[in-house]
Amino acid sequence: MALPLDYAKPLWELHAISGLKGDQCAFFWKAHHVMSDGQGFIRSILSTTSIEATLQRLEQQSLRQDKPKQFVPRYSNKWPYFDMKIFSFVWMVISHIYVCWMTWIHDLWVLLLCMVPLRRNDLMYEGLQSFEKEMSWSEDILMNDIRLVRKIFGGTLNDVMVAVITRCIKDYLEKNGRRRDNYIRLVIPVSLRQPNDWKCHNVVSCNWGFFSMGNEDTKELIKQVRREMKAIKTSFLPKLMYYWISFIWGYMPGITPPRWMYDYVCDIPHGVFTNLPGPTSPISFAGHEVQNYRTFPPQVGKGSIGIALISYNGKVSIGAIADVTNRYPNLTQSICQRFSKEFDFILHEAQMELSKCA
Repeated sequence: MALPLDYAKPLWELHAISGLKGDQCAFFWKAHHVMSDGQGFIRSILSTTSIEATLQRLEQQSLRQDKPKQFVPRYSNKWPYFDMKIFSFVWMVISHIYVCWMTWIHDLWVLLLCMVPLRRNDLMYEGLQSFEKEMSWSEDILMNDIRLVRKIFGGTLNDVMVAVITRCIKDYLEKNGRRRDNYIRLVIPVSLRQPNDWKCHNVVSCNWGFFSMGNEDTKELIKQVRREMKAIKTSFLPKLMYYWISFIWGYMPGITPPRWMYDYVCDIPHGVFTNLPGPTSPISFAGHEVQNYRTFPPQVGKGSIGIALISYNGKVSIGAIADVTNRYPNLTQSICQRFSKEFDFILHEAQMELSKCA
């Protein structure tokens, strides 16, 4: 977004960094999003490692869906079989009506934001977009600890992590006296890629999520995030947008909206949040075990922050990228440093709730 596409520059670069602590080395790869979506990039990188041994498990991860829990009423064994069937059917109908209503409200609000000039206040600054970027990453969080939080407060891994990130951003803005928005608007990529598709191409769409920066307790915040994420998953907008753009630009590639329209739409959200699941067991590169790997997604517009959640070997961390500005100094560093601390606070709450149940 900061510069026009320079056809003289390569679409990707690879940097090898040696001489690190403990005689370690690192590889830094950056690539233009025109080549592929995030999953395509990650799979391309992993194809150079010993990933063959864990390919099947990765595909099973991609195939795994968040299946709705079957409602089993208390003392169900005492209910007559016919009454249970009727009750289950009525519950299913009510649940579907609720999800459809929630999704329609969400999608109408997204469409309204695209037409009405309601731009964000937070993370914006005067002047042109900064060419200089700042990048940071967080400490690791154990997957088992996330499972405990999910067990107590409900929700998926993404729901819990978005709640943590929302509080991190809120904490940063309030400490700097900059918070004016009540909701953080994040672009959530929606992958349309098949689990066994390892090609380098873009098969992704997106939707917006609106996450509260109010004073909700942990249970209420995760519940609000869960509603938003459910609406994003069931929305028709991502597929409609992907196939419509593919159809129009497939036949008329030279037809594109003016730059100001891109700038307007891209300045609505505060940032991007994407989840890129990695191998569940250690992998090796050139005969050496990979200790860590991080991902930094692209920004959507001026002042926005790109946040990627990456999992590897039973641990989870985030990587963040943002513009370097005087108005919001050390944005990514502050959020990433706060990430594990904020999760530890939620984990402590979950442990307290668990002890009460015991």
